[in-house]
Amino acid sequence: NTLIFGGINIEDKERTHDLIGRVYHDYMVKITGKEYVLAFSEKYNTFKNISDDYLFGINYRNKKSKLYEMRKLYLDLINNSEKELYIIMPYFSPLKDFITAIVNAYNRGVDVNIMIPKRSNLQNDTNYYTLRTLMKKTNNGIKVFLSPKMTHAKLMFSEKKVTFGSTNVTSTSFKTLQELNLFVNNVECKFNNDVKEAVLENISISKKVQNYNDLKYRKYIKFLESFVS
Repeated sequence: NTLIFGGINIEDKERTHDLIGRVYHDYMVKITGKEYVLAFSEKYNTFKNISDDYLFGINYRNKKSKLYEMRKLYLDLINNSEKELYIIMPYFSPLKDFITAIVNAYNRGVDVNIMIPKRSNLQNDTNYYTLRTLMKKTNNGIKVFLSPKMTHAKLMFSEKKVTFGSTNVTSTSFKTLQELNLFVNNVECKFNNDVKEAVLENISISKKVQNYNDLKYRKYIKFLESFVS
């Protein structure tokens, strides 16, 4: 009657740091209760959600069928935001529909905040290019933060929804990999408050990017990264 999931890999560097000293930062959740385990099992086996208060988003395939829904669920969260939007990602590719959705959210008055690692272990130049594009399109209006930690969390929340799990904003994650995220209504409760408090705490130790020109990237590395991101 226990379900544990999130973004933490089972490896030593997730507990301490990697070979070049990057300290990792991530989230896991432990859900206890027969109804939650049954809800996950139902989604995994039949692709159906059985609760209005929370749902599991999956990219999953077996021999008979498949369901890749995380791209749509992420976009729905962004497109339905009205007041605030927080996005924390280790790997963030410049997918056109996400660029458009985030810029549109900013243009309709949403307070958009995005945090990535200052130095990611993968596709760092792609990350910087993506955030540079977003800041440039909004005249530096979107708030971008560079975490001193290797932020490995895949997390978003608006005033309506909170989600985190294993899904990055990359083509590979949306089209190829099998992923799992939890989505819950953003109501006043300890779980949601703890998630948001942890995000704001990490943002408080991060460096805010003042101008898109500060996000330097290497074009040839970004080009090479595009084949795997």
